[in-house]
Amino acid sequence: MKATLCSLGIVGLLLLSQQILAQDELKQAVEGATTQITNARAGAIRLGQAVAAIVGIVGAIAVYSKWSNGESDVRKASASWLGGLLFIAIAFMILESI
Repeated sequence: MKATLCSLGIVGLLLLSQQILAQDELKQAVEGATTQITNARAGAIRLGQAVAAIVGIVGAIAVYSKWSNGESDVRKASASWLGGLLFIAIAFMILESI
């Protein structure tokens, strides 16, 4: 009976030690994923800023085209493009600060 209890105790300790080792591996995996996400975030922010710059240039060309053709909704178009660019700029500022 004592041998059985001793065997069960040893098996229990082995299982517990495996769980502790598994938690260390999990912790390392989570830290690695956090590092990868942090590194990818910087690249994504730069890419988003480049896209915003291209959208701004396209918007400026569209507004200039409307203005030079004498269309009446130039103010509406320029306000729409400017509002969109401000939104993108503020969104990326928030992402950088997080």
